Amino acid sequence: MKDAIEFKTSQMKALIKRRNVLNKKYDTTLPEDIPLDVKSELKFIDKILQEFDID
Repeated sequence: MKDAIEFKTSQMKALIKRRNVLNKKYDTTLPEDIPLDVKSELKFIDKILQEFDID
C-alpha cells in the first residue's frame, strides 16, 4: 500500500511543479491575455490536486 501512496505523492509533486512553472511564466501577463489552453490546464491541475486527497 505504501507504493500507491508514494506514487500518488510523486504525481502530486509533478503536478504542483507544472502548476508553479505555468504560474511563474504567466505571472506578469494579464489574466485575459493568458492562452485558453494554459487556463484550461491550470484548472485541470487544480481539479486533479483536489481529488488527490492523501491522508
